[in-house]
Amino acid sequence: MSSKIHRLVEFLAEPDNDPNGARDQFKGTDRAYCAALLELLGCQEKRAKNRAAKLIANLAKEKPKVVYARMDDLIALLASKENIVLWNALISIGHVAGEDEAGEIAKVLPKMLKLLSSETMVTAANAIDSLVNVATARPELVGKILGPLTRIGEIERNEDCRVVLTAKVAKQLALLVGKVDARQKMQMVKFAEEQVAGVTERIAKPAAKLLKKLT
Repeated sequence: MSSKIHRLVEFLAEPDNDPNGARDQFKGTDRAYCAALLELLGCQEKRAKNRAAKLIANLAKEKPKVVYARMDDLIALLASKENIVLWNALISIGHVAGEDEAGEIAKVLPKMLKLLSSETMVTAANAIDSLVNVATARPELVGKILGPLTRIGEIERNEDCRVVLTAKVAKQLALLVGKVDARQKMQMVKFAEEQVAGVTERIAKPAAKLLKKLT
């Protein structure tokens, strides 16, 4: 581990330090900073590792081109057994989707869709957010993403989780209004109508807003 990386670990490991100050602590290009944060994901200091994962997601939002250059690393992180690393990898992929002219996300899409079925609700929720961001940035992938999202309520899980995740899909799909073809729009309308007709207010409310936007 280089002295730069070591200093970054020490800074992020200190509870009182604002992790957003890490960039000022690191002297180097954005690409070098991104590489350093990725390297930190292999360190043993848990706080530093978790903060680094979140900083990668922040950097992906602010400078997607920089982080997209490390797309192979992001894809590899989808296999992480550490939740915070996995969640932020999902978030990062959603943020960099607009840079994916090479079609790398299409290759990993099945793995992302599979995470909708995760027993961990936060993992499924981050998968929803990421997939909607991907669909927004890559219209050619909407057809593969929309169906699994609208069937989120069919996945076997406890009722509270089902409600929260279905409501989240209804809310997030609003971001795709005006960005889908006629068939996909009808698919969204059908989903929204079914949820509005249901008995769960927490789902019906965002579904009604989605339906209003669609019609």
